[in-house]
Amino acid sequence: MLLDFFKRERGRTHVLAIDLGTASISAAAAVRHEGEKTEILKVLRYPIDLFGYQLGGVAEKLPYILKDGFIKVFKDAFGVLRHFDIIMIGFADPFCVDKTTERKITRANSSSAITEEEINRMVKSLRDEIMDKMLAIVGHEILSMRVNGYEVDSANRYKGKSLEAAIMFTSISPTLKEYVESAKEMFFPKSGVFYYSDAAVFRKALKSTGNLYEHGIAMDIGGEMTTIFDADACVNQRYGAAAFGVRTLMRRVEASMKIDAAEAESLIKKYSSGALDEAIKTKVEKVLTPALSDWFLALQEPIRQFASGNYTRKIMLTGGGADLALFAGFLKESLKRDYNIAADIQIFNAEIFRDFFAGASQNWLRGGGDVILSSLALLTP
Repeated sequence: MLLDFFKRERGRTHVLAIDLGTASISAAAAVRHEGEKTEILKVLRYPIDLFGYQLGGVAEKLPYILKDGFIKVFKDAFGVLRHFDIIMIGFADPFCVDKTTERKITRANSSSAITEEEINRMVKSLRDEIMDKMLAIVGHEILSMRVNGYEVDSANRYKGKSLEAAIMFTSISPTLKEYVESAKEMFFPKSGVFYYSDAAVFRKALKSTGNLYEHGIAMDIGGEMTTIFDADACVNQRYGAAAFGVRTLMRRVEASMKIDAAEAESLIKKYSSGALDEAIKTKVEKVLTPALSDWFLALQEPIRQFASGNYTRKIMLTGGGADLALFAGFLKESLKRDYNIAADIQIFNAEIFRDFFAGASQNWLRGGGDVILSSLALLTP
C-alpha cells in the first residue's frame, strides 16, 4: 500500500523535477493527472565536470558552472512548457546539509487542543535556533511527534501536557540558492519551488514502495561522491561520505590504459556485465581492483560506524554506481572479509516506479541514477 508520497492532485499538475548531482544536472518535465498515471514530457540532462573543485567548500567558491547549468535547465524547460505549477529540486551530497533537532515543551493548558499555529511556532523556534549565517535553510520535515510521550502522525487537535518534535532542516549555501532562484525567476516567476536533500527523497521513496527497513543502510554512489546514510524514515543519520564515485573509477581506467572517457566508460560497463574477453578483462581488472580497494578504504570511517551498531545487514545501493554490478560485488566481498558481515545488498533503481508512469513515459527514467528524479516527479510537497 503506497503512502502519501503519491497523493493525487485535482485535475492536472505540471511538475518540473530537478536533481543536482556531482556529475550532472538532470530534469524531468512531467504532468500529473488526477486518478491517472504521471506523464513524462521530456528529460533534460546536463553533464557537469566538478573534478578539481573543493566540493562542499565555502559558498564564495561554489563553481560558476552550476549557475550556468541552472539557467540552461530552466531555459530548456521553458521550451517544453511555459508554466510549471511546482518545481521540485533535489540536492546530492555535498550540496546540502540536513540537520535534525528535537524539542519537548510543557503546555500551559493541557485540556486545549494542539493547533497548527502551535506546531508552526515550535518549528520557527527550532529554525531560529539552528540558523547558520553560512547556510540558507530551504526546507524542513517533521520526522516525529509525541503527545504525552506517545508517538502520533500529527499532533494537530490532540490534547496533552507535553509536546515533543524531531524536525529535520535542509540547508544549502546562499550562493547556490541565489543561482537557483535567479534562474527560476527568469522563466518561471510564478512557480512554487521546493527543496530536498537526495537522502530525504530516497527515504521517502523507500517508505512509499515498501522497501523501508528499520536500521537499514543506504549507499548512494554518485559521479564524484559516495554517501552512506540511515534508510529509516524517522532517522536523519548520515554516516559519512567519500570523494570517490563512478567518474573517479573512469578516470583511473582512462589514465592507466591511455584511452578517452567514452572508451573507459564502455570498458567498465562491459567488465561489470561480464561482456569482455579474457585478455581485455585481465587488463581492466588490474586497474579496477586497486581502484575499488581505494573506494572501500575511503569509506572506512562511515562503514565502521554502522558495522559496529546493532543494524540489519540490508544495504540499499542507489545512484549511478548501483547500475554497475562490480560495486555491489566488491562491497559484499569486502564487508565479509574485513567485518565478517554477510550483507544483504539490494539495488534500488528507477524501474521500481515504472507502474506509476504512463505508456512511453515508463522508458524515460532508468537505473539507480534516476531514482531521485523519478521520486521528485511523483512526490507531493
